[in-house]
Amino acid sequence: MKFFNNKLSRVNFLILIGILAYLYTNMSNVNGYVEAISKASPSVININSKKNIETRMLNGKSSNKLIGSGIVISKDGYIVTNLHVIDGAKIIEVELDDGQVYSAALIGFDERSDLAVIKIQPIDDLQPIESSNSSSVQIGDQV
Repeated sequence: MKFFNNKLSRVNFLILIGILAYLYTNMSNVNGYVEAISKASPSVININSKKNIETRMLNGKSSNKLIGSGIVISKDGYIVTNLHVIDGAKIIEVELDDGQVYSAALIGFDERSDLAVIKIQPIDDLQPIESSNSSSVQIGDQV
């Protein structure tokens, strides 16, 4: 099973481990973070996108790879990500937590909030992120 396709993914993972270690040693409610991360990680995906950019190189075109992440919001393949990760992309690929890779299509976006919705056609149901009722959140709650 391959978890890291590039150096940036490994760096992000190491940063996450560092943050978790800091929280473990400095926070009184560590179990809340561990539980939240274990619940959310199956819903977090990697996104690789490519777009062609006109350049003054020999052939006049250059491929620009962008990487980012997204959150699964439905079992049937809807994903929320940042628009700047896929903006102008000719190819959008989504890698799930288990290593499966799917082509994605842009469904909609909002430039002002830098959000986009993409869709994949998964073989099996996905695990969407669990959401809570925001009316039950109070000032001081960890969310």
